[in-house]
Amino acid sequence: MQAVSDGPLLCEEHERKLDLIRQADQKWVLLTSCAIENSLGLTTSLGPSNIFDSSSQRRFAMGKINWARVLLGGLVTGFIINIFEYVTNGVVLAAYWDAAMKALGRHLSMSAVAVFIVMGFIGGIAAIWLYAAARPRFGAGPKTAALTGFAYWVVGYALPTLGQMPLGLFPRRLLVVGGIVGLVEIIVASLVGAWLYKE
Repeated sequence: MQAVSDGPLLCEEHERKLDLIRQADQKWVLLTSCAIENSLGLTTSLGPSNIFDSSSQRRFAMGKINWARVLLGGLVTGFIINIFEYVTNGVVLAAYWDAAMKALGRHLSMSAVAVFIVMGFIGGIAAIWLYAAARPRFGAGPKTAALTGFAYWVVGYALPTLGQMPLGLFPRRLLVVGGIVGLVEIIVASLVGAWLYKE
């Protein structure tokens, strides 16, 4: 009789122990999940990860260049550059360039003119590509277009002109005038080409 009466007590005690084990497991799971969440929260708030995220976003934005618009805006930019160059060197300064070429015993061929025209279009495309690459950092608009146009002028106009001056092949006056006109033409052309560029 004693063994029979002890049976329910033992079962109840066993059930209580199982409940305690289950509760302990649940608490451990809750504590573990909270610790993971807190660690993740601390990790995402750290500066280096934020810097990594922002740099990744900048790289992603840099990869979204609209190449069709670069080509379109660049061709228009190159067309404007060629107009400036024709009016400046082919009309206003044509006599001076003819005299300079004759002094060298040479003449300007039509193939050379074709090369200059192609270079104008290539320069226009490069200028708008530079604007598209600078947009994520400096923002879209005429200010960035003028800034990238000036940067292109330094590399594509000013430095080559300075490199020609010590050679004495052409009159310095022609080179200086060409450089000044080049600054105006590349900024104006960049503004127009940038206006056509959209992402």
